[in-house]
Amino acid sequence: MRYLKATWVGLLSFLVVMFIMGATSEAQQPRRGGTLNVALWQSFQTLDWQSTTAHPTPHGMMSVYEGLFALGKDLSPVPELAESYRVSSDKMTWTFSLRRGVLFHNGREMTADDVKASLDRWKNVSPRGVQLRDLKEVRMVDKYTVQLIFNNPMGLFLLLVLGDDSAKAVVMPKEIAEAYPKVGSLTEFVGTGPYQFVEYRPDNFLRLRRFENYVARTDPPNYQGGRKVAYPDFIVYWIVPEASTRVAGLEAGDYDIIDRVPDTEFQRLKDQRNLEPVINPPPVVSAIYFNQKKGLFTNIDMRRAIQALVNVEEVARSKVASKEFWSLNPTIYSPPSAYGNDEGSEYYNQANVEKAKEFLRKAGYRGEPVKFIVLRPEPTIYRACIAVSEQMKAAGINVNLPIYDLATWVAKRADPDEMDMFITEGFQVDPSLWQTPLGGRWPSDKVAFSSTETDEIFTQLALEVDFQKRFELGKKLQRLTYEKVAFVPVGFHFRLKAKRAQVKDPEGNIPIGNTTLHNVWLDR
Repeated sequence: MRYLKATWVGLLSFLVVMFIMGATSEAQQPRRGGTLNVALWQSFQTLDWQSTTAHPTPHGMMSVYEGLFALGKDLSPVPELAESYRVSSDKMTWTFSLRRGVLFHNGREMTADDVKASLDRWKNVSPRGVQLRDLKEVRMVDKYTVQLIFNNPMGLFLLLVLGDDSAKAVVMPKEIAEAYPKVGSLTEFVGTGPYQFVEYRPDNFLRLRRFENYVARTDPPNYQGGRKVAYPDFIVYWIVPEASTRVAGLEAGDYDIIDRVPDTEFQRLKDQRNLEPVINPPPVVSAIYFNQKKGLFTNIDMRRAIQALVNVEEVARSKVASKEFWSLNPTIYSPPSAYGNDEGSEYYNQANVEKAKEFLRKAGYRGEPVKFIVLRPEPTIYRACIAVSEQMKAAGINVNLPIYDLATWVAKRADPDEMDMFITEGFQVDPSLWQTPLGGRWPSDKVAFSSTETDEIFTQLALEVDFQKRFELGKKLQRLTYEKVAFVPVGFHFRLKAKRAQVKDPEGNIPIGNTTLHNVWLDR
């Protein structure tokens, strides 16, 4: 593949080797005790993990909740609360046997009743619920067995749906799941994870305490799955919006781990003996999304104008200064995903202002203001918005750039009267995972992209288990996203973290994906 894929595959392979080397040196004498202080870059929009794809909710709630499945180190699904599963010959009934003796933080044993109630709630409140649109019923067979019954055959993709940590299908007590049926309404945070909720002060901190009666799996640790041990007594997630304050706090010892390290600080931190900056794979792609249901961008030529004018290299450089941490790549699958491909690359990084002007004329654009909403707490998103807005102005587009905090921005992007376009970032390593942003419900059904053609591809992907056939479907999906201008990708980049050397991470969890802190301990 073009666009430096080989470079990033090599870098990620190197990181995996370094994680293993770190595990060998660190896995000596883990210590219990202490408080692990983590500095996050923005506040929580909600702690209702089922109902939101917004960060940093997965970071904070990863230690509180568990689901039937989780993600392993290779980002494939591995069992979590499920002990085993079997599939009917017609692939329409999936039967899950649950682990016995697992306790909620309120002391009650988890049973199939809880799983059924939790999955029923998840399907209704999660923006990813569309991925199980063909689910007919969740049925409790007995105390430790639950069945998912579908209207049509369902492939192994189901396990990835259950394990993905974005708006995750976590399990909570039945009485809580049924008491909070609405999106973002949850105010009781009771799970089965190694840490339990203690206190949350908005815009200040989230405090968790080790759950002394946690029932761990017995298989080897595997990122979010396998055996989990809670070593620190407490984990406190501090909300620290200013990057310079996070960095200074790490250097001073106020914080043990910080997220969203500026790339300009990476080498300086690396040169300090007691600090360890960390590259956080897989890389995320920034992308422009549109109000597809109301306003200017219901006209595909308006969307094509944006697609034509964007200079992706210029945007990527604005997001992250160091070339070590960004890349141009037309694929919509985060490298080194096996689904990476060049389909639709002719639409990528065109940087053609004159072509954009032609599309604007064809669309009948008359200088109407474009509401391009900006998320301030995410520096890479903020800088990408500024760069794209300047490119739009060069093509004669009248751009308004209202800037919001996370909660306001999330609300505005779902409102067809308040948003024409926005930029967000994330990663998808499997074609089926694109069903969330392309399935007609995200960020709300009032603005979301939808297409019968992409829906049909998602249906086929859910059934298909042959990799080569799924790869071809993934290519077809990628081309459709370009041809229909479902979104406009504007470059990959790595997020960066840093930790103090006294934070021991023998399993190499911290560098992978969302911050995962079980099996991490403090050497002090």
